[in-house]
Amino acid sequence: MKNQEYYLKTTNNNQRLIIILPGLMTNALSEIITPLSRIKYKCDIVSLTLYDGKTKLHQDIKRIIERVNHFLAHYARRKQYKHVYIIGHSFGSSILMLSRLPKSIEKIVFWSPSPWIPKDGHRTLKSAGKYLYKLNKFHISKTLARDLAKLDIRKMVKNIRGYKLFIYFSKGDDKAVWVELFKNDILAKNVKIVNTKYPHMYNKKQLTALYQKTEQALLDID
Repeated sequence: MKNQEYYLKTTNNNQRLIIILPGLMTNALSEIITPLSRIKYKCDIVSLTLYDGKTKLHQDIKRIIERVNHFLAHYARRKQYKHVYIIGHSFGSSILMLSRLPKSIEKIVFWSPSPWIPKDGHRTLKSAGKYLYKLNKFHISKTLARDLAKLDIRKMVKNIRGYKLFIYFSKGDDKAVWVELFKNDILAKNVKIVNTKYPHMYNKKQLTALYQKTEQALLDID
């Protein structure tokens, strides 16, 4: 699948950029960029669709990471931006932790991050969990599903240590693992936990409200 990248600009001299990595089943144009284009945003915004849902996704996770690395490098290294922030939603937060983050990234935000921790004794894909089994049946290849089943956020977080991090949890999220992973960072105020009333998959109204809260939080601590 070709990169489907979408860009929102405020003014020609805006020095702030927010990069949004969406969830696996999120269309960046219709579900992120179009709703955000209707509000007053203070930063330039760019996003891409990881998977459009039209055909079965046969890429393994390494190829997805390669696409994201290229995408991040292309936008985050633009000289006009002195402040670059990145948001990962759901699966996008996992890809963010596995990607090569440009040095220009200042702060990271997770929206309802996926708590990937592999279960012992995965003998079949079906035993990996109903969610991955259903994804494989209708949307993604067995290779990618098995890649996802092996993800372990306990190892992945090392890539984002040292960044100022905001984690926005949705209703029903399994946040205990994240709180345990970042307990020292939370005490040191390098990681901020925010509980929201929104579901894991936001509608357009919820997305815009969450974005505005996130943008304000990022700008308040500059």
